[in-house]
Amino acid sequence: MIDNNIKSNISQGEELEELIAQLTQNGMQIKIDKNDLDYLYHANAILKRRIISFPHFSETRIDSIIREMNSYSNICHKDYNKVILYMATSSKNPLQMDEMNQIVSLISGYFTSDTECIWGMATDEKLEDKLLVIIVCSN
Repeated sequence: MIDNNIKSNISQGEELEELIAQLTQNGMQIKIDKNDLDYLYHANAILKRRIISFPHFSETRIDSIIREMNSYSNICHKDYNKVILYMATSSKNPLQMDEMNQIVSLISGYFTSDTECIWGMATDEKLEDKLLVIIVCSN
């Protein structure tokens, strides 16, 4: 039974299979192994947030991601005990170390210290100068 206060937007079945396929695609620089995601089949709630950086005037792509993440104020991230962090950029505009540090700092502030985190990184030339962040929370 799902706690009514815990938000979920991914259902078991085809929708979950598509999510796992996306997170474990070939060509990832830091690969997420499909076996590491088996727990999702038994999760009470799965919440996915997909954010692509669309910076406002004078805003960096990471500032754009942070702004979008902060706009999800109706989600209590501390209700989830596992998180998958998936990031993608083009090879011409790779993720910089300072950008990675800002994302990790932001994400770690949302969850409790005992939250398990799995992360992966991919290249997608269609992103050009954008950054894609997918966060999947579950419990």
